[in-house]
Amino acid sequence: MPKVFHTPGSFGNYISYLLDCKENGSLLDAPFTSSGSSHKRKGNTQSYDIVLTDAYNQFTNATSEDFAIFWEDRYFFLILHSAYGRTNDGQYGECGVRALEQNTYQWYKMHDGHGIGGNDLDTFIGGLETYFNFKCDIDSQKVPAIVLQNYFFLHFVKYFTNKMYIKNTELKTSKLSKINLDDILDYHKLKDRLGIAFDFEENHAMFIKKNLSLKALMDYRRVVSSVIDGNRIAIPDLDIITKTGVLYALETYYSDIPFHNTNFNFTNTGQIIDYIKAYPQYMKMPNKLFSQNWRVYNDKKLDL
Repeated sequence: MPKVFHTPGSFGNYISYLLDCKENGSLLDAPFTSSGSSHKRKGNTQSYDIVLTDAYNQFTNATSEDFAIFWEDRYFFLILHSAYGRTNDGQYGECGVRALEQNTYQWYKMHDGHGIGGNDLDTFIGGLETYFNFKCDIDSQKVPAIVLQNYFFLHFVKYFTNKMYIKNTELKTSKLSKINLDDILDYHKLKDRLGIAFDFEENHAMFIKKNLSLKALMDYRRVVSSVIDGNRIAIPDLDIITKTGVLYALETYYSDIPFHNTNFNFTNTGQIIDYIKAYPQYMKMPNKLFSQNWRVYNDKKLDL
């Protein structure tokens, strides 16, 4: 059986599930958790998240018979959201990002990745203190929204140094059999790519509908594009990573208008449009993080 190599959030478990279904000759029981991930699957195909040390070691010995799932830069939002939003065995309810907002320390303690090589849980907690002077512990369990916003904004700005991005580049340039994440989201392309003879369109539609990180991606794209196009629409209830993603995308697009230090209390895109229109000319200045990474941001076009 071929193995499946991937980063967090790129649907490695769903592809492994479909390969098991192909081997079976028909659909197996749906593998979806409450967050829409495919972690409830039971099958023979092995999937490996290569940000983890042991999985990466397997990747170094993979062959062209194995699959490598890769994604384009515009999907970094989805990958980051999935990394924090996954609910593993359901311990976070529907969405891990919401659980992280409500009680960050509890989210950290309940995670099932402790002790696994390559897991960055301690880096997350340490980063809050190192960069934002907030010590998340048993006495300070809920991290203020503005601190989380600044933390995730830094992740977005420095996306090209993120381990998930770096591992994705290795997958993209490997000699394995490639699957583009774009094709996973397209039923007909995916069916053809995996060579599955039977119909699984309803299962695929369920996969798209149930995945909360995909829903967050759609909300993020809708809000950002509406602001840029001047369309005034209501903003749904967004989690902290989605809010931060919107602010990052807008600061990338408008370049000299700051959004990173704005409390996201917008209820409709008209309020953001008015903020942009009324921002004083004399206060406009590019974000220093963009200037420091000018090779990335000088010619960067917003790609949703």
